[in-house]
Order: sequence, then structure tokens, then C-alpha cells
Amino acid sequence: MVVFTRQNPTSQRAPTLIRTAEHSKYVQLDSSSRRSGRSKRHQQNYHHHHAHHQRKGVAGAAPASKPSEDNKSPLCRKVDMWVDFEKFGWSEWIVYPKRYNAFRCEGSCPTPVDETFTPTNHAYMQSLLKLHHPDKVPCVSCVPTRLAPLSMLYFENGKMVMRHHENMIVEECGCH
Repeated sequence: MVVFTRQNPTSQRAPTLIRTAEHSKYVQLDSSSRRSGRSKRHQQNYHHHHAHHQRKGVAGAAPASKPSEDNKSPLCRKVDMWVDFEKFGWSEWIVYPKRYNAFRCEGSCPTPVDETFTPTNHAYMQSLLKLHHPDKVPCVSCVPTRLAPLSMLYFENGKMVMRHHENMIVEECGCH
């Protein structure tokens, strides 16, 4: 039940601008632009691009299996980040857990970003601007898009209590 309520907002999300643009006969999103984002022809208005768009099959693919346009770093993904309360000197009052994997997000975001990375409409607009004006707009960032709570057992006012703390563990990363 908890899992269902947490995932529900994602499944009922309104159609995003990316999906709307993809289905518009006036807009042709250029899939080759991912690999040659720096070239001059991409400075043109994207409405005039008529290259064949091949997003089908990419959407469900894991970020690692996608061709990376930036060889310098892998695409946005979730990586380990262990939090050890003993190292903070917190192990005296935190009974459980003594350490846990909070995870974090790292990697680059494609330009333009696609639905795989659950971008907000604002992030999608920013990634389009980045494509056409690479020197004026920063890339969208790889950040946590869904977090999970963590139950902790600790001492509070001399009593042992169990508390449920929200947003403690990264469950999903995306480009925002």
C-alpha cells in the first residue's frame, strides 16, 4: 500500500510537453542532435528539423545502455552513498540503523532530455535552449526525483522512540 501511494503521482502525471511535442505534426524532434549537440545546424529553429525521430525503444532502456553523447561521464543514474552515523559521532543516540545507503544521483543529462529521465516541462525547455544556445544556458542537473522514508530508532528525552523520517533515501534520479 505504501509503495502504491508513493508511485501513484508518477503514473497519473499529466501528459508532458515532450510527449505532446512528439505527437505534433509541426515539431520534429531530432534524435541525431543528441550526438552532435555542438554543431552549427542545431542553432536553427528546431521546427525545421525533419530528421527521422527514433525515440521508440529508447524510453524503456536503462540509462547505461543508451549511447552516451558525452564520453566524459555516464548518463544520470543512482549510485551508492553510505551514511555511517558512527563517523558523525551520532551512534550514541541512534540505535538503528547504525549505517544506511542513502544513494545519490550523478552523471550527465542528454540534450535535449527525454522521458527516460522524467524531466519537468521546465527542464525540457531548458534542455532545448541548451541545444540552441550552448554558451548561454547551463545543462539540466541530475537530481533525486523520488525519495523514500527511513524508520529510525533513537533516544529522545531519555526514551527510545521509533520515527519515520521522510526523504532519506534516493529511489529515482532524473534530469531537472
